[in-house]
Amino acid sequence: MEKLLGVRTNKLKILFFTDPHITTNRPIGRKDDYMATISSKLEEMIVLSSEMDYIIIGGDIFHRPKANIQELSIFVNFVNKIDENCQLYICPGNHDLLGYNYQKLDQTGIGLCDKFLPKLTLMQPDQAHVQLKNNVWLHFRPSTTKVQDNFMVQREEGINLGLMHDMLVEKPFFEDYVLIDDFNTNLDAVFNGHYHSGHSPLWKNQTFYINPGAMMRMTRNRTDTQRLPKYAIIYIYEEQKDRDFVVTYFPFQSYNADVFIDDIEEEIRPFFNNIEVKDPIGISAMDYINIRARDFDLTPAAQQVLTEIKGQLLTG
Repeated sequence: MEKLLGVRTNKLKILFFTDPHITTNRPIGRKDDYMATISSKLEEMIVLSSEMDYIIIGGDIFHRPKANIQELSIFVNFVNKIDENCQLYICPGNHDLLGYNYQKLDQTGIGLCDKFLPKLTLMQPDQAHVQLKNNVWLHFRPSTTKVQDNFMVQREEGINLGLMHDMLVEKPFFEDYVLIDDFNTNLDAVFNGHYHSGHSPLWKNQTFYINPGAMMRMTRNRTDTQRLPKYAIIYIYEEQKDRDFVVTYFPFQSYNADVFIDDIEEEIRPFFNNIEVKDPIGISAMDYINIRARDFDLTPAAQQVLTEIKGQLLTG
């Protein structure tokens, strides 16, 4: 990090990470103390905050819109421990919102945090444009149910940064997405979350695209199990982006490769142990299992085991 600073005085120092997905529910397939892992990574960010002017988080702060007390406590503790000279800016992700409805933000976990944490600024449609320092501006673009192919703003004089949470990717993806090559923007840099795999810092058409990937790994898919979670540090010296923007990714030091369950039966067992057996809308227990199963990103092998179990129930 000292080599990045060199002998010049920084104009701006930004720490960026995304998709912490704070939750008390350990994802299916993980065997570690998930909340402790989240806390340890946030603790790293707290330590770094003493060297930063700003921390920016690219959405999906919580894994569900209405976070519980423990989940709120983890984030509140993080915000309160950030260095007093470092300011925090966040945007909502799809997991933070109730049906992409920004008018209901006050009913969500991040909306509650925004009301009571003065160090936190929540970017939203009615506050989508703020001045950071000197001639540096941060713009926010809300997400919708459909991926958008642009982020055009009314530029201010100076450096214009953008923050969003959308499926903007470097290479074709199986979901609804927009390629960076096809994306239209007049910003100097775009900070993005949502796409958990992330991509290397990209300089395309006079714009930096920054997504180091999700802080937390939530599935046993190969892209997650083999991925090294990272955060980004951005140094802005002058306005000539190709020369005076320095964007570098660093791995979380608390990363542990061995956090996933290898045995498929071990993965399936918590699913049934934790499923709520109830009939809230008049559906059968089997239909309910099928609906709940879609909430879990099971591996093909695990899906096959679940299919066999359902078959035994139907024939037994």
